[in-house]
Amino acid sequence: MWLLSATWGAIGLFDLLKAEFLPERVQRYTVIRLLNFISWHTWIIVFLVLLIGVLLEGGHAAIQRRNKSLPPIANGPDVVLDWESGGQKFDRVRLRNIGKESAFNVTLNSFSWPELSFTAPLQINAIHPNDSEVIREPKFFEKLPSGVSNIGRLDVDLRSPLYRNHQPLEVMMTFSDTHGTMFERKFVLEAGHGGSWGPEVVVTPKEIKRKAGGAPLT
Repeated sequence: MWLLSATWGAIGLFDLLKAEFLPERVQRYTVIRLLNFISWHTWIIVFLVLLIGVLLEGGHAAIQRRNKSLPPIANGPDVVLDWESGGQKFDRVRLRNIGKESAFNVTLNSFSWPELSFTAPLQINAIHPNDSEVIREPKFFEKLPSGVSNIGRLDVDLRSPLYRNHQPLEVMMTFSDTHGTMFERKFVLEAGHGGSWGPEVVVTPKEIKRKAGGAPLT
């Protein structure tokens, strides 16, 4: 529609300039007569450009309406993660919801390194904003061409020379809010100093995003 509006405005501006500044012998030329000099090929191109512009504007408006109908992420759940490693036989994760809404179906399901895999996704039915932290032992293992090497100890993997050239390790978390909107969040996991110098695993949360193609809960 903005293209049509711009075209109409240009026609009006032309008529105004013609009436005010051009000599009388030019006054008989209207926009329609001038347009007769444009070939039908050009008209087809102009029509297609206008059609594409209308379709793009309609699609943009539909996306804007959809985004406005979704609840703001800032007002939803906000699940944070802490990863403990090295102090016990198996690692432990601590999860807490610091957001404004309850988080449902909270799941840790994948690592960014292909060598690390969860035996089964770590799932929690719900974490409410006023709940105390939830503590679980994630079941995961390291799989190398020679076989399974390490089970349930992330600090060992983060310090392994095998992954020296890897990108920082990330773990994926997914959850949903009370409206059934699905979210995903990645956490960067890096080796810490350990001992009295700090944690064995340093966790850095990344931005919460709406999960692409996520279907509402039923």
